[in-house]
Formats: sequence, structure tokens, C-alpha cells
Amino acid sequence: VPSTLDDVRAVLTVSDEGFVDVLAGSAWLGALGEPEADQLRPVLGQLARSGGVLQVSARLVARRRAGRLVCRVSVRLPEPDVILPPGPLPDAPFVLLPPLTTLQVSGEESAHDLLAPILGGRPRAFVVLTLHPARTDDGAEPSDRVEVRLDDRTVGTLSPSGSASSIGLVRACQRAGRLPVVRGVLTGNSLTVSLAVRTSRTA
Repeated sequence: VPSTLDDVRAVLTVSDEGFVDVLAGSAWLGALGEPEADQLRPVLGQLARSGGVLQVSARLVARRRAGRLVCRVSVRLPEPDVILPPGPLPDAPFVLLPPLTTLQVSGEESAHDLLAPILGGRPRAFVVLTLHPARTDDGAEPSDRVEVRLDDRTVGTLSPSGSASSIGLVRACQRAGRLPVVRGVLTGNSLTVSLAVRTSRTA
């Protein structure tokens, strides 16, 4: 009967020989195969140069076979393009909200001239966005809408349901003196764009 350990904290590092090693503390669990290792190597190098490491969740399954203990290791890997921030982070104090759910942005068509060049001919791109309590024309802050900004320029608002599930968290960040930062997923082409945010909710 195999023994299983789930959610083991492990880190990925690039060895001097170029292997992407999986480590749990000081224990070497193995190395990633290709093409995953080749895809992650450049990002891991950037993290290492800034003093960071990529932490992942590992699963260990061990069993005895022919008198020997054999262990199989699998890791949950993020997509390479979501590991590093997709753009400059705010100079002001901020908090990066966990990407637990996807919420659609409405009104992004009005920011087409700002968003479309970011795609650069690609079907998808990631951007750094900030969330704010929306303001009406008279400067008041309604309690039911969340404004989405890119480089402090408004690019839309969350839908009524998305705003309702997020406004409490946005206001909590505001009271703490922190900008809520989320990852934006931009899709489209030179003619049309669509924007969604990966964020957390309070409801």
C-alpha cells in the first residue's frame, strides 16, 4: 500500500549544471523534465537574481517494490507567464490580492487605444491593475461599483455582481492605506479587446 504526502512545500532552483531541481528544505526530491524545465528556467533565473525562489506544492507517493523504497514526486506548476509581475508595481504601498477568481471588466472598450497596443499582435497579455471605489461625476463614491485602473488610468469597472463581491475587500485595503493590486488578463486584437481580473472576493 503506497504512502502519500500532499501539499509538501518545495522550491524550484536551477543548478549549476542547468537542471531545475525540486528541493524540500535541504532534501533533493528530483529534477523537472522537459519541456517544463526549459519553460521555467528563464523565470527562475530572474527570480534568483532578485534573491527570490519559486515555491510550489509537491505530492510524494512512496511504496516498497522488490525490497526497495521507491518514491514518486509530482509538483503543481504555475504557468511561466504568471510567476513574475506582468508590469511595474505601484510606487505607493500596495497589497497583491490572491488570484482566486476571475471577474470580467466592463467598459474596457473606451480604453481601447490604451489596451490594444499592449497585445502587440498576441491573442493574450497580462497586466498589473489596481482596484478603487468608483466615483460618480460629482466625486461621490458609490458603494456598489469597483473601478479598474492601469497605470492610474481608468480602463473600466467590475460588473455589478463582481463589484458587490469585491467592494468590501477594496475598501478594507483603502482603510489600511494599501492599493489593492491584481493581475489583469487582456485578450483581443487591434479591433476589439476584453479585460478580466484575477482577484479575491469578500462575498
